[in-house]
Amino acid sequence: MVLENVPGTSAKDVLDMVLITQYFDTMEEIGASSESSSVFIPHGPGAVQDIATQIRSEFLQASSAH
Repeated sequence: MVLENVPGTSAKDVLDMVLITQYFDTMEEIGASSESSSVFIPHGPGAVQDIATQIRSEFLQASSAH
């Protein structure tokens, strides 16, 4: 199937599909290896803000508990 001939499909859509496919292929390879010990941490700008918010929230909850 040639995606450039599909109406409404952009180069970004094609790139996103390739990246998602590569991501899942990598996940499958890591999961299939019994010697693998990997930790996945969100790494985008939104994820960093999310982690900071969660940490701040946990500190505030811990402070109010004492």
